[in-house]
Amino acid sequence: MLLKNFTLGVDDHIVCCPACNGTYLHHERVEVYERTMEDSDDGLAVYVEGDIQVRTSMATNPSRRRDGVRFRMWCENCGAQPWLNLLQHKGQTLLAWEKGIGA
Repeated sequence: MLLKNFTLGVDDHIVCCPACNGTYLHHERVEVYERTMEDSDDGLAVYVEGDIQVRTSMATNPSRRRDGVRFRMWCENCGAQPWLNLLQHKGQTLLAWEKGIGA
C-alpha cells in the first residue's frame, strides 16, 4: 500500500513504507530533474542532502523521457531506505516506489 488515509482532512494521506507498510517514513535526500527537451540525455539535476549539488546527467532520473523528482526515504520501523519517485510519462504524473537499501 502506498498511502493511508489521514484524519486531518479528506485529501490528506500518509505515505507507507513499501517494505513493512509502516507509517513512520522520513525523507533525507531530494533530487530534481529537468530535461532541456523531451528525450534529452542532458538537463539540470539538483541534489539536496545537507548541501546542494548541480549536475547535467539524467542517468538517475526516474522518468525515461521527461522530468522527475526522487525522495530518498528511511523507515523508523524496519530501516528500509526506498526511493519515492514522482515522474511524468505520456502526459500523466506517476508516483512510484523504487527499491533502495533494505526495501
